[in-house]
Amino acid sequence: MHRILIILVLAAVAVALVQPVTVMAGSDQPALLRASLASPERAAGILIAQQGNLQQDRPTTPVQQISTPPITATATITSVGAPITATAVPAVAAAEPVTATEPVSPTAAAADPARDDVYSGVLEGTIIANRTQSPVRFFVEGQTFELDPLRAIGISLPRATAVLNLFNCEATKSDTDAGCFWDPYLLTQDGFYEVISGPAAGQLVALSLRAAGAPPANQIWIQNRTGERESVIVNNEMFEIPTSSVQEFSVDPGAPVIVQVRNCIVAGEQEVCEWAPRGVEPAFYYGLVRTETVGPNNTVLVNLALEGIVNSSGETVDQPPQAFCRIKVPTLNVRGGPGLEFAVIAKIRGTETEPGSVIVTGFDATRQWLQVTERVARDGWITANPDFIACEGDLASLPVPEGAAAPLPTPTPAPVVDAPAPTATPQPAPAPAAETVAEPAPAEAAPAEEGTEGGEAEPAPTEPTTEPIPEGLARIVIHNGFDFEVRFTLDQKFRVETDNLSGEWDLQPGDFISILVYPGQIAFTTSTPWNGLSGNADFFIDKNQLRELWLYFVPDPDGSGRWILQY
Repeated sequence: MHRILIILVLAAVAVALVQPVTVMAGSDQPALLRASLASPERAAGILIAQQGNLQQDRPTTPVQQISTPPITATATITSVGAPITATAVPAVAAAEPVTATEPVSPTAAAADPARDDVYSGVLEGTIIANRTQSPVRFFVEGQTFELDPLRAIGISLPRATAVLNLFNCEATKSDTDAGCFWDPYLLTQDGFYEVISGPAAGQLVALSLRAAGAPPANQIWIQNRTGERESVIVNNEMFEIPTSSVQEFSVDPGAPVIVQVRNCIVAGEQEVCEWAPRGVEPAFYYGLVRTETVGPNNTVLVNLALEGIVNSSGETVDQPPQAFCRIKVPTLNVRGGPGLEFAVIAKIRGTETEPGSVIVTGFDATRQWLQVTERVARDGWITANPDFIACEGDLASLPVPEGAAAPLPTPTPAPVVDAPAPTATPQPAPAPAAETVAEPAPAEAAPAEEGTEGGEAEPAPTEPTTEPIPEGLARIVIHNGFDFEVRFTLDQKFRVETDNLSGEWDLQPGDFISILVYPGQIAFTTSTPWNGLSGNADFFIDKNQLRELWLYFVPDPDGSGRWILQY
C-alpha cells in the first residue's frame, strides 16, 4: 500500500514539473520563456517553490495552483514589456527634431578650427558654400574641388556661365557606390550657391546644389568672407564665425536688429578695437567683409561691414557694376585718389606663376584711373593704362563716382643730362653727385623696395658713394628697380677691377652695386628668372663721371605681350 502511495506521489510531482514548462514554451508566452531562460537562478527558484507546494498539498491541488502562476507571471512580463516598447518610440521621436532642424540651423556644429588656414583667403568670385555636415566634391572648369563641412570657396569663372558637376554623395564615397552620381548644375559668374542636404529639400539624392535663398522671417544669416575668424555681437551675445562659414541668428522680425562688428586701428604690433553698430533687416543674407585703409601716422584702419547678399524675397541684392582686371606687371600701386599726387595706400601683387587681379568699380572723370573695391582699399585707385592691366567685362558701364578728384597734369619728364667733366683733378673728397636719369613713365612708378607699379621704379634716394673716381676713369651704380631678382652682366673689357671674373651680379629688389669702368660706350645685359625676361642695352659715359642706372622691365607698348628692358 505504501509503495502504491509513493508511486502516486512521484507521478503527481512529475506532472507538476512538466506542466509549467509546457505553458511557458507555448507560443502565447514567449516573454516568460525568454525571462526564464535568460535567468537560470530565477527558473530554479520557481521550480523549488513549486516542488515545496507539491510536497505539502495533495497531488490534484498543485496542478491547479501551478497552472495559475504562469498566467500571472505572463501578465507581469507583458506589463514589463510595455515600457520597453514605449521607450523605443521616444528614441525614434528624439531623432526627428535633429532631422527637422538640420536645414534651419546647419551651423550648429562649428567648423574645424584646424582647417582655418585652408580657407584663409578673402571669399569672392563665384561662391560655393557647403551647408552640410559632410565633405563634398565637385568639378568645374577643369578642376576638382573638395569642400569641408560648413565651409565655402570662391571660384574665378572666365566666362559668364559654367557647368558645375556635383558628386551627390559625400566626398568619402566612390562614384562606383550605388546611388552616387555626378549631377550637372549651371553656374552664373559671381553667383552665390549652396550645397544642401537632398532629403531636407525633398529630393532623393543625398546632396544637391541650389542658388542661395533668403533666411526665414525670424532669422538673419551672416557669411564670414574676411579670410579670418571674426566675432560679432547679436542680441547682446558675442559669436565667433569661422572663416568662410555661415552663422544663423534668430531675431525678432518686428523689432530693429543691430549687429555690432569690430573697427580697429593698427599701429605696428599694437591694435585698438571698438564695437560699431550696424543696422540689418530680418530675413536677409549678409556677407561679413573687411577693408583696410592707410590712416594717419603710419596706422592702418581695419573696418568690418555687412553687405546684403540675398534679400527677404529671395532675390540677389544688386551689386554696382564691376569689372575684373588682371595686372600685367609684378606689382601695381593703389593710390588714395586718381592721380600720382595721391599717396600709395595699398598694393596689388602677383606671383611668378599667377598674375595679380583686382575688381574695379568705376572710372575717374578723365577715364585714366580706375577705382577698386573697398576690399582692396577704401577710395583706392589704380592706373587704367592697358599696358599694365587687362580688364574683362563691360568697362563702359562703370560709373564715375561723384566727387572723384581729377589728377594733376603729368609733369614733362626732364631730359637726360650728363654731368660735365671736371676741369680740375678731383681731390679725394666726396665724389660727384650721382646723376639721375628721368625716364618717361607710361604709368605710375614707385620704389622697388616699397612695391612697383607697371614694373617701373622711381629713383629712390640712396647714399652717394664715398669712393673717389680715379682720374680718367668713370663709375656706374646699378640699382635693381624691379620686383624680382635680376642679373646684371658686364664684360671685363668695360671694367677696371678684375675681382669678378664672370662679370655677373645677382641683385635682389632694392639692391645696388658700384663698378669702376673705362669711359666710353658701355654695353650690358640684364635678365630675370621672372618669366625668363632679358634685354641688352648700352650707353655712353664720360671720364670722371658717376652715373646711376635703375633697371626694370615693362610691357612692350606694341601690345605683343613682350617685355622690354628699361633703365
